[in-house]
Amino acid sequence: MDVEDFVQRGFNLSDKPKKSSHFQPDAQFGDVRSIIRLASGQSAMVAGHDCGGA
Repeated sequence: MDVEDFVQRGFNLSDKPKKSSHFQPDAQFGDVRSIIRLASGQSAMVAGHDCGGA
């Protein structure tokens, strides 16, 4: 089993897009799909996710 993690766009030291549309769910889901494809090229099970909180 492989385990991958990443910092979502706009958080920590990642890129910080200027348009709010880049933070919509479809854009974020696209990021996850890209990581899955790059890591394994197959499907994956997402075990946890956190958008943070204030």
